[in-house]
Amino acid sequence: MPGHEYALSKLEAEQQLHRLTHSDTELVVARIAQVYSADSLSIRRFPQLAATVPGHNRTHFVHREDVVRVLTALMYPENAPGIYNVADDHPLTVQEAASLIQEATGDAEAVAAHGPIAPMLRRIMEATLVLDTHKIKAIGFVPKYPSLEAGLHHEI
Repeated sequence: MPGHEYALSKLEAEQQLHRLTHSDTELVVARIAQVYSADSLSIRRFPQLAATVPGHNRTHFVHREDVVRVLTALMYPENAPGIYNVADDHPLTVQEAASLIQEATGDAEAVAAHGPIAPMLRRIMEATLVLDTHKIKAIGFVPKYPSLEAGLHHEI
């Protein structure tokens, strides 16, 4: 999401870490897609937010268990320092994701928008947030939950 304030703040933090890193320190940066579990407030609210935007843009998710697994894997020295994108294998449009969430949670009322959303949140919902996960897969990481649907149905 180049140019977005949130993305720029994360990039600035990464740049500051690189400046602070000494030559004998190895820096690993994990750029993580939207983390979810079936019972998280953010995932339950997603259909409501999706109803306020066109929703044709694509976005990535990653299950909380996969986040823990990948962060644990990145702690080992045999995994080279660098920047790793962490996401599942199947980015979806915002509307596809909202439909899957609504179906999995059975929350029919979640689709009704309850007023306007904050401008920054709207920009996030309208942004394309697809991550290239080739580098994390090169160190052998395979998501336990390769899709939002698999992760949601695992927990329900």
